[in-house]
Amino acid sequence: MIIYGIESFDMEIIRQMKKSSSGNYIEKCKMNLLRTIDIGITPLINIILFHPSATKASVIKTINETLFFIQRGTRVGLNILVEILKAQKLAGMFVLMISW
Repeated sequence: MIIYGIESFDMEIIRQMKKSSSGNYIEKCKMNLLRTIDIGITPLINIILFHPSATKASVIKTINETLFFIQRGTRVGLNILVEILKAQKLAGMFVLMISW
């Protein structure tokens, strides 16, 4: 199994998360998933459904794309909600320092 942290299939959410500024990020993710399935490996995708900047349209888009991949055998880890905290970057740096 390979785990992909796609988070959302809506590019605006991806930008808000500062995950990628590449316009073709989502298409690359989808192609990687399809290739993974084609070679016989089960992918698991992590999805964050209700990011603080999510709209009804972004949630529907992410659900529809996720269902497309579920129908092809993809497993899904679903995080319903995330909360953005002021010290988020500091906390991330702390976790990185501990794991290093």
